[in-house]
Amino acid sequence: MNRDFSLEINNKEKLKYLLSRDKHAILEGVCTEHLFQNDVLPRKKWNNKISLGWWTTRQNNDYIFFKVSSEYVTQNDISIFRHFIKNNMKCIYVKFENTGTYKFLEVNSNIYLIEKNNYIEQFLSFNEFIIKYNLKEIRQPLLAANDVRDTARQEKAIDFFDKNGLLEDTAIQRHFANFFLTVYYGYAVWNIDGLLVDNDKVLAYEIKFKYPTKSNTFGLNIGVAKLFEWLHNKDIKIYHAILLNPTNSEKVSVLDVLSNKSLYRETNWICYRINPTNLFNSSGIAPSKTQIEGRTDQKVVYIPVSNFKYLKNLEYKNA
Repeated sequence: MNRDFSLEINNKEKLKYLLSRDKHAILEGVCTEHLFQNDVLPRKKWNNKISLGWWTTRQNNDYIFFKVSSEYVTQNDISIFRHFIKNNMKCIYVKFENTGTYKFLEVNSNIYLIEKNNYIEQFLSFNEFIIKYNLKEIRQPLLAANDVRDTARQEKAIDFFDKNGLLEDTAIQRHFANFFLTVYYGYAVWNIDGLLVDNDKVLAYEIKFKYPTKSNTFGLNIGVAKLFEWLHNKDIKIYHAILLNPTNSEKVSVLDVLSNKSLYRETNWICYRINPTNLFNSSGIAPSKTQIEGRTDQKVVYIPVSNFKYLKNLEYKNA
C-alpha cells in the first residue's frame, strides 16, 4: 500500500502548526543550537566546517544514521560519509525535495562520485525505501502531550525560527523525526546537534541551555550517553556545550535571556569533552516532563559541573 509522507514546505502556516505539535523545550533547543553555531563556532572558524541534520536510531542491535537536508551534500558531508564507511557505520542520506517529498540514498562507496557532481541515481522514493528495508508502522507519530506544551513559549520559538531563516529546515527535521523515524523505528531516536570536520577528524557536539542540579551536576539522558560511548569507539570526539541559565529556573527560557539585558550579561558558555570512561559513574531518574511526550520518566547519568570549562560570555549579534 502506498503511504503519503510529504510536507507542504511552501505553506508557512502549516509549518508553524507542525512545529506547534512539538514540546516547547525541543523548539527552544533548536534556538540554543543556532546561538552556539553563531556565537561559539566562529571563534575557531568552525562555523564553515559543520554539518547539520543528523539523526540516529537503533536497528538490528546497531545504530543507523540519517543525514536529512534540502540541499545536496557538501564537502563536509562527504568527509563524514568517508569516516562512516571506514568505521562500518550505517548511514542513509535523505534528500528533501522542493515538491515536499523525501528520497533516500544508502551511503556507500558510490557516494564518492558526488564529488564530481556525478550523482548516481540510486535514490529510493519513500515507498521504495520502506519496501526495500521491510519497514512497518510500529507506533503513532511522537508528539508532545498537551500538558507539557507551553503555547506562549512555542510561539516565541517559532517566531525566532521565522526571523532567523530557520523555519523551513526546522520543520523538515521535526517532520522527519516525528512522522518517519519514530513511526517506523520506535521510541529510541536521537538528534545529533552537529558534526564537524577538523584536520580530518570528525567531532560531534551536544548543545543545551540549562542550570545545574542541587548536587552541582548536569543530567544527560542515558540513551544519549550510550550513543556518545559508541561514537567515541568509532573515533568521533564528543563535546557537550551548555549555555548556562543564570536564573536556575525552568520557567526562564533561552529566548527570555536574549530579551533581558541583565540576564544576557550574566550568561556564558561552558563545555566538556565527553570521557566515556567515567560517564556512567553516577545515574538517576529524571521526571517525565523531560521526555518528549511527557509520559515516562527518563534514566540519566550525572556529570559534575567541575568537568566543564568556561568558553565565553554570550554574545549574539541579534540580541
